[in-house]
Amino acid sequence: MRASRFGSVVFVVISLLAALCYNPQLYATGVSPLAAVPVLLLHLALAVTFGGIPGLRWVYFLFLHVAGCALTYFYTLFDVSMSYDTLAWLLETNRAEVDSFVTWPLFLLLCAGIAVSLVHSSLSQSFRASLAGRRYAAMAGLLLLCALVSAEGGRAAFKHLGGKASYEALSMSRIVPVSVVKAAAAYVREERRSDTLAALPDPADAASSLVIPDHEKPVVVFIIGESARADHFGINGYERDTTPRLSVERNIINYGVCRSFANTTRVSLIGILTDATIEDRTPRHGSFISLFNKHGYDTAFFSRQNRLGRSGHLTDALVSGAGTVEYLKGVDRDLVTRLQAFVANAGGKLVVLHTQGSHFSYNQQYAAEHRRFMPDTYSNEAMPRDIANVINAYDNSIVKTDAMIAETIDVLRDRNAVVLYTSDHGESLGENGVFFHGTKKVADEQYEVPLFLWYSDVYEKSRPDVVARLRRVRGTPVTHDFIYHTLLGLGGIRSTIASASHDLSGVTAQPLRASGDEAVALTE
Repeated sequence: MRASRFGSVVFVVISLLAALCYNPQLYATGVSPLAAVPVLLLHLALAVTFGGIPGLRWVYFLFLHVAGCALTYFYTLFDVSMSYDTLAWLLETNRAEVDSFVTWPLFLLLCAGIAVSLVHSSLSQSFRASLAGRRYAAMAGLLLLCALVSAEGGRAAFKHLGGKASYEALSMSRIVPVSVVKAAAAYVREERRSDTLAALPDPADAASSLVIPDHEKPVVVFIIGESARADHFGINGYERDTTPRLSVERNIINYGVCRSFANTTRVSLIGILTDATIEDRTPRHGSFISLFNKHGYDTAFFSRQNRLGRSGHLTDALVSGAGTVEYLKGVDRDLVTRLQAFVANAGGKLVVLHTQGSHFSYNQQYAAEHRRFMPDTYSNEAMPRDIANVINAYDNSIVKTDAMIAETIDVLRDRNAVVLYTSDHGESLGENGVFFHGTKKVADEQYEVPLFLWYSDVYEKSRPDVVARLRRVRGTPVTHDFIYHTLLGLGGIRSTIASASHDLSGVTAQPLRASGDEAVALTE
C-alpha cells in the first residue's frame, strides 16, 4: 500500500515536471507565474486520463516525452516552436535535412525521453490502482475541466490586463502536447486544401498570345534560391563581397530587396509559381509553366530538393506541368550541367532551377573553393554562442550561390537568354535569439530576399524595349507577386490573366504589334 502511494506521488511529480520542462514559453520575458497553473492542471489531467486507459497509456507517454524533449530542445536553442510548418518539415523531410539537425545531445535527450516515458507509464498503473473506477474518472474529468476553465479564464484576464506574453503562452497552439495535435489537424486541413487547389483553372485556357516571332523565343531561366536573405548579398551593399562574380557582370539588373510570399518553402513556392499575391493568397490560376507550354516552349523543372508533399501537395502539381521534371542528387552545380544539356538544341526554353542554396546546415552546402570566411565550424547546440561562425558559414553558402548563378550565365552568354533569380524566403541568423525560418515570431530577415535578373547581349538586341523598361523600373518596391507576370513578359507572352502592374518587363501593358513576323492575336 505504501509503495502504491509512493508510486502515485512520483507519478504526479513527473506529470507536473513534464508540464514545466516541455513548455519553456512559460519562462519568456513578461510571462506571469500564474500562467503555469492551467498548464500544470492540463498536463496532470491528460496524464490521469490516458494513464487509466491500458491500450493507450504507453503510446501517450511515449508521445508526450519524446515530443516534449525535442520541442524544448529546438525552442530553447533556436526559438523554434511547434506549428503546422514545423510538422510539415518533419513529415516531409529527407535524410540530408534530418542529418543536419540530429546531433548526439539531441539523440541522448530523446533516449532520455523514452526512458522517462516508460517510468511514467508504469507509475500510472499505481496511481490508477489507488482510486476506484468512478472516483478515478471523476478526478480526470474534474482536472480537465479546471485546466480548460483556468486556461480560458487566464487568457481572457491577461488579454484584458495587457499581458500579451502570458496570453500567448496559454494558447493551445503553444502548450505541449496539445500543440502537436493542433499542428497535425492543421496539416490535414492544408493537405485537403492542396488537393482542392491542385485543380486550379489552367492559365493556358485563357486568351493569350506570343508577341514575338516564333524563331525569337528566348531561353528563360528562373532560379529559385533557398534561405537566401537580401542583406547578405554583396550586390545589395553587404559589407562582405559574397557575390564576387555577379558584381562584375555587365547585364545585371538588380531590384534589391524583394518581399517573399511566405517564410517557408512549401508555402512560398505557391506564391512564386501561381498568380496568388501576398494580399490575396489563394491562387486563381495554375502555374505560368502551362502558358509557356502553350506557346511552344520546351519546359523543364530541375530541383536539388525533395518533393514537397508526399500526399499530392499543390507545389508538386504545379511543377508537374513542365515537360521534364527531375529531382537531382549531388550539388547545385549539377543543375547547371543539366541545364546545359537541356538548352543544347535551338528554340525557346523555360527552365526552372530549384537550388539547395543556403539550406541549413550552412557549412555543408559549399565546397572548399567557396570557403572565403572563416572559421565556419559550429555545433547546433553552440550556435547561439558562435553566431560569428554561423554567419561565416552562411556567407560562404551565398558565395556558392553566386558561383552557381555565374556558371548558369556562362552557359547562356551567347544565346538569346534571360535569367531571373529570387529566393523562396530568407533566414534568421540569431537576431533576437531566432534562427532558421518558418518561425511564428515575425522576423523581417525571413521575408526579405534578393531579386535580380541577367540578360544576354542577344536578348537585348532582340528586345531592346523590354530591357530598357526593366532598367527604368529599378527602384520599384518588389515582392514575389511580380514573378508570375514578369516571367511571362520575359518570354514574350501576353495573357488576359497577366497583371500589367506586376510585370516588370512591361509586355503585358504593351499593345500587340508586329515584330518581324506578324504578332499573333490573342487566342483561346
